[in-house]
Amino acid sequence: MVEQKENHIKEEVAKSNLSAAFERKRELNLNLNIEQSLAINDILCDLANQEFAKGLDKGYEIGTKYNK
Repeated sequence: MVEQKENHIKEEVAKSNLSAAFERKRELNLNLNIEQSLAINDILCDLANQEFAKGLDKGYEIGTKYNK
C-alpha cells in the first residue's frame, strides 16, 4: 500500500500541473454535459496559459539580468 502511494506521488510530480488537473477532473466523474465539460476545459487551459506566461516572463527576467 505504501509503495503504491509512493508510485502515485512520483507520477504526480512527473506530470505537468495541467495534465494532473485534467486527470483529476476526469476522476471526479461529474457527468457533465458537453457544454459544461468544454467550459471547464477552457478554464483549465486559460490557467495553463497564464502559468506559461508567468514562466516566460520569469525566464526573460532571468535572461536579461545575466546577459548584461
